[in-house]
Amino acid sequence: MSWLTEAIAKAKKDLGFKDAGTSLEQCPREQTGLIVGVERADTPAKPGGPVQGVMIEIQGKSPAGAKTNKDGLTKFKPIEPDHYKIEATLSADLAKEYEPLAPGEEDVSLGHCAVHEFKLVPLVLLKVKVVERRPGPGGQPAETLLDGVSLHIEGKDPQNGATPTDGAGWARFDKIRGGKYDITVTSLGQHDGNYTPPGKARADFSGGQLEQEVVIEVRPKAKLRIVLFDKEDKAISGKAWTLSTPIAAHGTTGGDGLIEATDLNLEKGSGLLRVTMGVPTQATSTSTSTPAPVAPANAPPPYPPPIVPLDFKDPAPPAPEAPDGSVEWTLNLGLLKDYDNEDGIKSRLHNLGFACEAQANQATTSHVVKTYQRHYLKQANGSGKASDIEGNIFARHDNP
Repeated sequence: MSWLTEAIAKAKKDLGFKDAGTSLEQCPREQTGLIVGVERADTPAKPGGPVQGVMIEIQGKSPAGAKTNKDGLTKFKPIEPDHYKIEATLSADLAKEYEPLAPGEEDVSLGHCAVHEFKLVPLVLLKVKVVERRPGPGGQPAETLLDGVSLHIEGKDPQNGATPTDGAGWARFDKIRGGKYDITVTSLGQHDGNYTPPGKARADFSGGQLEQEVVIEVRPKAKLRIVLFDKEDKAISGKAWTLSTPIAAHGTTGGDGLIEATDLNLEKGSGLLRVTMGVPTQATSTSTSTPAPVAPANAPPPYPPPIVPLDFKDPAPPAPEAPDGSVEWTLNLGLLKDYDNEDGIKSRLHNLGFACEAQANQATTSHVVKTYQRHYLKQANGSGKASDIEGNIFARHDNP
């Protein structure tokens, strides 16, 4: 038997009811009553129990009011049979720690004692941190905390306005009702020019926890820098380019072949770049074809045999060329791993046109690194070690 059951049974006995075995039992006909109990819900920090000092008011044919006693109960007897509305008002101290109590209702019939129970649910604390995370030395994430970021929550206990993060990157939503909340960054403040606004985050207190921490990760606005060069490593300059996604931008390749766009939203994940290379000049041939010499009878075939272009047909039809000679690239946008680890070096090799994906095995990586060393560093017998090119590839890739 719980403390509340025992307390109700004792209260009924004190009021003179004959049977205290159930919450609704037969009372003397001339006596009709109502008992209201208030208990605290169980939490990981504190077990449930009676709550004293809660003001209980009943509205019906016999309106009345009284505070709960040390057993968490208020007793009303005698009262007229009726449908009663019951309101519970917390003291100032209790209101700081618990959710407001919703009104209740009970039917009180002649000769019966009705029981109504209220359960106090503690208020909760929501902490939200806004950070930027990047790969750091040794593969460990480096974290930058953002202060002055405005946050707004929507849920069971919505907030008016916004709450800013403090110097440690945290915003506190204290003494709110439990439930599910959507968290929105309404302004990045002084960081607006550096980061892309993140999507909504969510907090859920359905499990009964009293405190929850939510981390919102922002991604920096990126700068796109692409250098166009030909097969002889000469810059392709003066060519019109257009970037249609993730932002609209256009320009002309610089003298060093540079295409540059700022404030890219990496959340978009991809981009489309179009460069107008111009239609190449077609050389007009005025020469006439020379018939192949006729070999003498019984002469062996020539060696090496002559090359006849018509004998080498591409089974696939040629790709249609744009009238203006334009070329399109689909770009995968994102943050590369730091250049001081092999995955970061492989990703940069791939961006520079080498056949090396981030998932390339050791043998492939070594072969590609040797090719890079031979091509750019003029090393006939390169080591093939990714660590030996990290400084050079960083300067070439990240600072073209």
